[in-house]
Amino acid sequence: MITAKEVWEKVLQVLEKEVQSWCYDAWFENLKPKTIEGNTLILSAPTEMNLRIIKDNHYETLQRALKSLGIFVYDLEIISEKDGATISSERQNSSKELEKEEEGFQFNSKYTFDTFVVGDSNNFTHAAAQVVAETPGKKFNPLFIHGGVGLGKTHMMHAIGNYIQQHNPSLKLVYTTSEKFTNDLINALHASKYSKDTTHNEKFREKYRNVDVLMIDDIQFIENKPSTQQEFFNTFNELYNESKQIIMTSDRMPNQIPNLEERLRTRFEWGLMADVQPPSFETKVAILQMKAAGEMFVVPDEVLYDIASRVESNIREMESLLSRVLFFATLKNTPVTLEISAEALKDYARKNKETITADTIIDAVCTLCNLTKEQLIGKKKTKDIVEPRQIAIYVINELLGLPLMAIGQIFGGRDHTTIMYA
Repeated sequence: MITAKEVWEKVLQVLEKEVQSWCYDAWFENLKPKTIEGNTLILSAPTEMNLRIIKDNHYETLQRALKSLGIFVYDLEIISEKDGATISSERQNSSKELEKEEEGFQFNSKYTFDTFVVGDSNNFTHAAAQVVAETPGKKFNPLFIHGGVGLGKTHMMHAIGNYIQQHNPSLKLVYTTSEKFTNDLINALHASKYSKDTTHNEKFREKYRNVDVLMIDDIQFIENKPSTQQEFFNTFNELYNESKQIIMTSDRMPNQIPNLEERLRTRFEWGLMADVQPPSFETKVAILQMKAAGEMFVVPDEVLYDIASRVESNIREMESLLSRVLFFATLKNTPVTLEISAEALKDYARKNKETITADTIIDAVCTLCNLTKEQLIGKKKTKDIVEPRQIAIYVINELLGLPLMAIGQIFGGRDHTTIMYA
């Protein structure tokens, strides 16, 4: 039986590759594995401050790392050694957790319309989201927000949720991801099969259909999942016919999601499709200014310009660089200067992301290894194909930092455990 220590060691291996070294050393390395209860890994934080920082800034990163292992332990709970305070995962299989979730998802209080920096790249989506938040179910139903990684789609979802909870607290909201929707469905089906009790299916459907607003992040991941698509189709129809608001995010437009049923694709296009484009340089600087002000730091413009120029479009990556600079200045007990910023970011090389894509990496590997693209992403497992395939997967992960599930879709729908092995 796998132990909590073994699971945590695997999680740390993932984190070492995905987060900055200072962040890993400051916050993750101090966490200690306690035990495994059911599907939940329980960790302890040495201080209350460590616990709060994990909750506010890094909890989703921890969750993704744990889920990427593809094992039976997929929930997370962190306790403080000092006073026993806890942070629990959203995911549980029990009826008790379903009841807890019905009390309302706690949206990130930092993600509001006021803290969303509006520019030419996102003003249309921002305006549409405000309309939906003010009149859920009345206009733009469904609202389908699409755009690349790290451009603010999740911020927009939380802003809508926070607005509705503040101005229409009687409305019932459910916020989830397509992955969690799928896992909840699987858990309900398994529980019904083995207990021969159909109430598990009924509770699942009640959870997602007895709502006023259903919000689903990363809807693109329901492709290649026929049972999930069937269940979501029925859920969509019931909510839409009752004039309940449906909001979805995706990294692609519906017609660009392969293996998505046509009936779902057309329904996703019924309302309003709003795209979030990469921000301009001026918008990136404005985002950094707001984040610095929120952290109570005075940051010279030249530092903000330098950070903004290092990142092509990913806002989360850009904010992470600013956090690194601020933390470095704090450790040095010195004001933020261009020299301090350069020292903090010396290991971060500027990347020409305009010319590097998954396709260009795949094409380069195919050229070097004398293969076709169809052979590289296909099902054949001979050594002369498997090794170049693993090289391509590794380089895409290192240079582009795409989620494991997204890389799996590029390579013919392979699951994330295969991608991790590569």
